[in-house]
Amino acid sequence: MRRVLFLLLLGTCVAPAQADLYAAEAALANRDFERAFALYRELAELGHLNAQENLAVMYVNGEGVARDNVQGYAWATIALEQRGGVGSRGIVDQLEPHMNDVARQRASEVRARYGRDGLLARLLPVLREAEDTMPVKPEPLRFDHSTPSCAFARPANPDEFFPRIAIEKQLEGNVILDFTVLPDGRAHNARVLYSTIPMVFDEAARATIMHSLFKPKFENGASVSCHIRVKLKFKLKGFRKNRDDPIEEKFAATKARAVAGDPEAQFVYGVLLLDRQDLNRGGERPMPWLLRAAQAGVAGAQYFVGVHALNGVLVEPDPAKGVAWLSMAAAAGHAQSQVALANYFVATRTDNTVSAEARKLLELAAAAGDLEAKYRLAGLLATAADLSQRDPARAVELISDLRMHLDHDPAMHEALAAALAAQGDFKSAIKCQTLALSRAMRLGWATSPQKKRLTDYVAQKTFTGTLFAW
Repeated sequence: MRRVLFLLLLGTCVAPAQADLYAAEAALANRDFERAFALYRELAELGHLNAQENLAVMYVNGEGVARDNVQGYAWATIALEQRGGVGSRGIVDQLEPHMNDVARQRASEVRARYGRDGLLARLLPVLREAEDTMPVKPEPLRFDHSTPSCAFARPANPDEFFPRIAIEKQLEGNVILDFTVLPDGRAHNARVLYSTIPMVFDEAARATIMHSLFKPKFENGASVSCHIRVKLKFKLKGFRKNRDDPIEEKFAATKARAVAGDPEAQFVYGVLLLDRQDLNRGGERPMPWLLRAAQAGVAGAQYFVGVHALNGVLVEPDPAKGVAWLSMAAAAGHAQSQVALANYFVATRTDNTVSAEARKLLELAAAAGDLEAKYRLAGLLATAADLSQRDPARAVELISDLRMHLDHDPAMHEALAAALAAQGDFKSAIKCQTLALSRAMRLGWATSPQKKRLTDYVAQKTFTGTLFAW
């Protein structure tokens, strides 16, 4: 049975985390007003309508907080603004006659920060006119083997990376990744965002991207890096499922729950709108649903919004808002957000604290088992300019755990070479760097940096700097 691998451009996100909205509702039901207030306050500040309405009631009733009619009035008017002036005006009409000039000024200050205009300035990304249009569409440039045609890119050889276990067990699946295309067409920092069967297809998907070459974006006559997203579809020719997946029914049921206000359903519905555009017959935009889920505390949705704001995909680029959303998800323990923040800090900051901050984030994600976090952490420990953050022995240990997963990646071998050189084992460093150079040449990379580092190791010089394209 022939294996077929399709490559499609697409935007999507990771699996949903438990939303804080559920915890707030549970606390309120259990009459744990202090906890309910704290959770609703946090979500109200993100712009969640239900949380804003509940917060207004709790301020007026003094539940979990000292009674404060001005705060109650302020949050009730913010929620009413979100509803476009439509809906219940109970608290607003009840309190408005009692608001003097000082009270109105206090309420106005709350609205200025947490109302629609304040959120747009501080947190909410601006949607692109055409949400489904990627800002960059890489084109195929060169591949090591003959491959079937694909939309904008194609793997070096689909059969080479198709997992054996998938063939044996007759498994099919989809993997969605995002990554950076460097000016020379190489793919770097490939991150799995969604996978139907993670333990089966994730590494095959990473390997396929690493062995593909893309035509980069051009600006002012020069090639520049760009950020893209692809969907890999692992298919078996002649394969037939035992039953049809009732996706139409799932789509309708998920939409109904999303409309009813279920945050996780809103997240999944947004993913379905992106992943199954054939089901989106009404042309509904997915990003507003994903943003609602993010405002409800769904960490996966916060990651999605943050990464897209950083890269200007589906929304206008806004690094400050991107960092804000990623920081929320990272604080909730979302490993991919922790890695994304570390990557961004290393790429954009030059202050003396960046290595320590990036290391802290990567340590958290690595402890949760994130492979990319271990990969990036090893590189940082091996080559950090801040010597206090260096730990080459641990870098060697981390990379040893990853070799079976990332043997195809030249940068992994380079990180190991740098760590060995930092330990003074230049003989082993030369061997690893030679292997990295060989892997890079096989992929058709521009190899000047690899050759320079190999020359340095021969001369018994260590390497300090950034190995990876963050």
